[in-house]
Amino acid sequence: MDIEKSVNFEMLRSRWPELATLGARAESYVHSDPESCLVKLRDYLELIVRWLYRHERLEQGCRASSRPKTKSFRRPQNSWTEKFD
Repeated sequence: MDIEKSVNFEMLRSRWPELATLGARAESYVHSDPESCLVKLRDYLELIVRWLYRHERLEQGCRASSRPKTKSFRRPQNSWTEKFD
């Protein structure tokens, strides 16, 4: 199986190969099949949200999709994001 490569997502491959692959797939569909592009981008977002929940040790509960997770996500004080503000 060939690895899909992307100009916009390839820099992620060394640390997050799955994100790079999902981003490349979304990018490959952007003109030919926009709906599939959006599906891949949702997969991409869900993977990032799962990583954030694990990294920040947030309670995940039994939610089945990322929408409730992203909606309820509140940044704790002194979190990793302050390093980028």
